[in-house]
Amino acid sequence: MFNVSAEGSPIINSLDIWQTVGANAAMTLTNPVTISDGVLTLGFATTVDEAKVSAIEVLAHAGDPFLHAIISTAPYAVDYDANGSENVTVSGQNSHTHELGHQITGWSWSEGATTLGQGANLTVPFSVGDHSLTLTISDDKTPPASVSDTVSIPVYPVNAVGGLLARYYPAGTTPLTTFIDALPAQPGFVEVLPGAKVAANADKIGGSPYSSNVVVSLKGNYTAPTTGTYQFLRSGGTAHRLFVDGAAVTTSISLTAGPHAIEVRFAVADSTVLPAELLLSFNGGTASTIPASLLRHDETGAQPFVNSIAPATGSPVGGEAVTIGGFGFFPSSSVVVRWGSSNLSATQGSANAVTVITPPGSGSVQVTIQTTNGTSNAVTFTYSAGTVPVAFTAPQTIANPSGPTQGTWGPDGRLYVATLTGQIVIYTFDDNYFVTNTQTIAGVSGLTNPNILGIAFNPFDSPSTPRIYVAHGKLFANGGACFTGNSVYSGQISRLDGTNFATVTPVITGLPTSNHDHGVNGLSFDNNGDLLIAVGGNTNAG
Repeated sequence: MFNVSAEGSPIINSLDIWQTVGANAAMTLTNPVTISDGVLTLGFATTVDEAKVSAIEVLAHAGDPFLHAIISTAPYAVDYDANGSENVTVSGQNSHTHELGHQITGWSWSEGATTLGQGANLTVPFSVGDHSLTLTISDDKTPPASVSDTVSIPVYPVNAVGGLLARYYPAGTTPLTTFIDALPAQPGFVEVLPGAKVAANADKIGGSPYSSNVVVSLKGNYTAPTTGTYQFLRSGGTAHRLFVDGAAVTTSISLTAGPHAIEVRFAVADSTVLPAELLLSFNGGTASTIPASLLRHDETGAQPFVNSIAPATGSPVGGEAVTIGGFGFFPSSSVVVRWGSSNLSATQGSANAVTVITPPGSGSVQVTIQTTNGTSNAVTFTYSAGTVPVAFTAPQTIANPSGPTQGTWGPDGRLYVATLTGQIVIYTFDDNYFVTNTQTIAGVSGLTNPNILGIAFNPFDSPSTPRIYVAHGKLFANGGACFTGNSVYSGQISRLDGTNFATVTPVITGLPTSNHDHGVNGLSFDNNGDLLIAVGGNTNAG
């Protein structure tokens, strides 16, 4: 008989192999262990005779069944003011736990062994170069469970930004074979692409709003790793042109190690000829995709360009938030939104987007972005007479039900809110939508499968005696992780009626529920009184 510890904490107590499985029988035990120092330390303490271990296998953790760490941030940052660093904003507020009755209480950000800060969101200065940022979240259990995720965030100098600068030129009625050699001074759309490839986005060409007759120009620098013979091959598109170090290229070319200016133009009749890509062969080898790490472009002195304004129409009263998207909105301190003859203060989301609040006005207004590098093209905002502004007051909390999942208005004018515990909270409102009365009913909370994810009323039932339909099951029935053995099909639709809706009548049973939280959920009645249900689990506990 013996005890086992991992990383100094007990994981197996008073193990007696003979008593558990008998003589000469194999026994395998699996335990999760959190390692913080890179070394797994196991301890064996005997109480009778000696510890018996035939093999130790270390497996990769399949991931926490409940905790999900989610990092939201821009794919890269640019040191636009050339001071050697850039503030990077990261968000972990979408991280969550699926475990019923628990919540995330801790967020810790780090780079290597250095802790950068706490909290769901963080803004931190990063020097120019590559950074690896880790978010560790923890929940409110004792001891808390935790999980981590890591993202890579490159910070580029302004003269060597990752990817290529893509400019889209709509050809109109001009033949593409002519237009590709005589591009106008002003493109119709500008974006940065991570590689030398233009892909279809549904029926659109790249990220542009165009679906046909466009020439796309990709410009930047390719860094040749070594001196040799290079051949740039073009795939896709209707026609194409290639320039290396300013000269047109149609065959292989000798390049020295280091950066070389490249421009490739693709004439694109429509999205069916996409993707269009520049491939590379070295010393006669097989052509392949150009590594993104070898592509850069210079944004120094880039003139701002506006791609879009959304919404493009609004109320003459003003007061609506409008987002202007494009390229080159930097340095942030110099960005000015020119709204007709007025200058508006703006909230800058990035070098590609700013938001302004519309002033009162009428007719159409020309909108441009001004920076120290110049003035952008103009887009039009139109004041639409007779419309009211799309604006909302700050939200107010009117109720705090525990574990709410879905709500619906009953035929009696009350709001019925289903909860994970199986209870239903019913709210009565006044004309200003403030709660005047709250009623809680047991619902299906007394069943073994009480987790409600859907609630509905049949419009053909009498308003004087409403009946509630709920979709419910037992979520995480097997602990949320891998398991062996049988799993009950716990998904169910039930009808609640009678005094305080205390009578529970099964309508549909035996619906699948995964071993996580995918089960029967949304409910809706159509105009015929037929019940439509949504089932999230397509296998039981799968």
